[in-house]
Amino acid sequence: MTTGQRGGLGGPYLAESRGPMADSSRCWKHDHPGRAVHRSSAGGMKSVAGECAICAKHRGEGPLRGELVGRTERFWVYHDGPGEDGMAALGRLYLESDRHAAYLTDLTDAEASELGRLRTRLAAALRTELDAEFVFAAVIGRGHAHFHEHLVTRHRGTSHDVPWDASDDAAPRATPDQLRDLAARLRSAVEG
Repeated sequence: MTTGQRGGLGGPYLAESRGPMADSSRCWKHDHPGRAVHRSSAGGMKSVAGECAICAKHRGEGPLRGELVGRTERFWVYHDGPGEDGMAALGRLYLESDRHAAYLTDLTDAEASELGRLRTRLAAALRTELDAEFVFAAVIGRGHAHFHEHLVTRHRGTSHDVPWDASDDAAPRATPDQLRDLAARLRSAVEG
């Protein structure tokens, strides 16, 4: 797993796990090395200390990392970080609740309202900045019992044969510098 120091806005990149791992060294979806995390006995992702991995991430601790795009009163927004190859699929964001709310149904009305506005602004910014054909939003909730929503960019020219949930596989690959640059360009969408 790639490591780095805690990045503030525009700070150093930090690699991020994507979800449940078949073992401690393979990505759950793409079967590539370098995205290892720790599993709890219940199957969810936990930090080494046994607490919520996303809560630990917000403190700059634990196994999850990503390029911080920005933060609101109720949400953190990260771009997926590079894997061991030093590259990441360009345009995959995570919207994570600041408060530990396990699932979509646990969000307050204020959080749900802010999430809707934030998601819409970020999707529009991704389409503009990356000339994306689509931006998909998904709340899956099987890997981490802490609310997080995925925004997945489908880049213009992606073959129609590529399923929506494999859009990362067809996405351009980005370096840490390119991720920091995109995060800076998306920041105004987070700030509203």
